[in-house]
Amino acid sequence: MKILLTAIGKRVQLIKYIKNMEK
Repeated sequence: MKILLTAIGKRVQLIKYIKNMEK
């Protein structure tokens, strides 16, 4: 379960990073 949450957290950070780059 902890591994799954970490994977989701990393994916969310990646999406936010990409969206910031698009601005």
